[in-house]
Amino acid sequence: MVISDYGVSLLRHGFLLFFLALLTGLAIPALRNPRIALSAHLSALMNGTFIATMGLSSAAFALSATALQTLYWVTLYGAYSNWLANLFAAVFGTSSQTPMAGAGHRGKPWQETLASVGFVSSALAMLVALGIVLYGLRPRG
Repeated sequence: MVISDYGVSLLRHGFLLFFLALLTGLAIPALRNPRIALSAHLSALMNGTFIATMGLSSAAFALSATALQTLYWVTLYGAYSNWLANLFAAVFGTSSQTPMAGAGHRGKPWQETLASVGFVSSALAMLVALGIVLYGLRPRG
């Protein structure tokens, strides 16, 4: 199987996010809310693996060039913004979007708003990305 430049780029980003996950794991004890820091670590591990898997399977996608570009950018935004939103919440102790993991913590209003925007927008981006992937993997015939 030949992996396209598109697939190689996704692999690169997947491994970069996986590397950032490991660095985040080292920082867990130093952050204001270690429980959310663990969430940042785990979300980066999972999203890095997801992006790398997309890179390996990209040859199977039946998508136009525009749809592939959209998938690429939406996926990268969703994965990186999820990691950053969790990391931001761990640093500033926000809890509006993570009430169980953030119990006992509360950020300033602007911090809570920024974390909320990060969490919601990353979730929406990943839903769009998965919709495009499922469409691209539809049975052809």
